[in-house]
Amino acid sequence: MVKKTVLTIGLSLLLFSTFAGGTESKISRGYSQALKTTVDSLKNRELSKVIKDASVAVWETKRALSLLRKEKREEALTSLRRVYSLLEKLEGEYEIKRFPVDVKFVEFSTKLDLKQAQNYNRRVKKLTAENDFVSARFLLNLLRDEIDIVTTYLPLDVYKNAVDLAIKLVEDGKISSAVLVLESALSTLELETTVVPKPPLKAQAFINFAQKLYKIDPYSALKLVKKAKRELKMTVVLGYARSDKDLKGVMETLEELKKAIKERLANVNEKFEETKQKLQELRENLTVSH
Repeated sequence: MVKKTVLTIGLSLLLFSTFAGGTESKISRGYSQALKTTVDSLKNRELSKVIKDASVAVWETKRALSLLRKEKREEALTSLRRVYSLLEKLEGEYEIKRFPVDVKFVEFSTKLDLKQAQNYNRRVKKLTAENDFVSARFLLNLLRDEIDIVTTYLPLDVYKNAVDLAIKLVEDGKISSAVLVLESALSTLELETTVVPKPPLKAQAFINFAQKLYKIDPYSALKLVKKAKRELKMTVVLGYARSDKDLKGVMETLEELKKAIKERLANVNEKFEETKQKLQELRENLTVSH
C-alpha cells in the first residue's frame, strides 16, 4: 500500500514538473503526441482489415502477368494455380464476396482558423449561388481537413472466373489471350474512399490529453476542453456536419465535463469517458464512404 502511494506521488510530481505552468509549447507537444496516437490507432485499425491471402493473390496475379510477358509460361502457370488455390481458400473460409487487399491514406490539413474558415464558408455559398463553381472549388479545397482512406477490394466471383480462364488459356498456349484476361481481372479491383473528418479526431486528442492533465493542472485541462469545442465548431464550418444540431449532444457533454473539472466533482472520470464515447460516435456518424 505504501509503495503504491509513493509511486502515485512520484508520478504526479513527474507530470507536474513536465506540465505545470501550462505553457503553450508543452501543451502543444503533448497534444501533438495525443493526436498522433489517435490517428495511428485509426490507421492501424483499417490496415488490420486487409486479408493477407487476398492481397497475396493480387500480387501473385501481377507476377504471373509479368512472367507471361517475358514468355515464362511454366512459371506463370504455377503462379496462377497458386492464385486460384488462394481464391478457393478464401471462398471456403469467408462468407463475404469482396475482400480488402490494400489500404492507402491521403491526408488533407487546413491552415485556416475558425474565423477564416467561417469567412471562406460564406464565400463558397455566395459563389455557388452565383453559379461560379470554378472559384468555389478552389475555396472548397482550402476547407478540407480530413483523412481519406482508400481501400482496394477484390471481387471474388469475377476475379476467380478470370483466373480460371487464364489458366486454361495458358495451358492451351494462348498466351496473348491469357494476358488480356489477367489485365481484365486486375481492372475489376474496386476502390472505395472513406472520408474521416479530422476535427472530431483532434477533439478526441484534446480530451485524451486533458484527462491525463486534469488532476495536476485543471486550468490547462479546461483550456484543452475549450479547444475541443472549437474543433467541433470547425466540423460544421468545414461542411462535415450539416448544422449545430448534429453536435448538440456532444456539446452538452463537453459543458458537463467543464463543470466537473472546474468544481473537482467526483464523477469527472466518468464525464471524460462519456465525452470520449460521444466524440467517437460523432466521428463515426460523420464518416462517409463513396
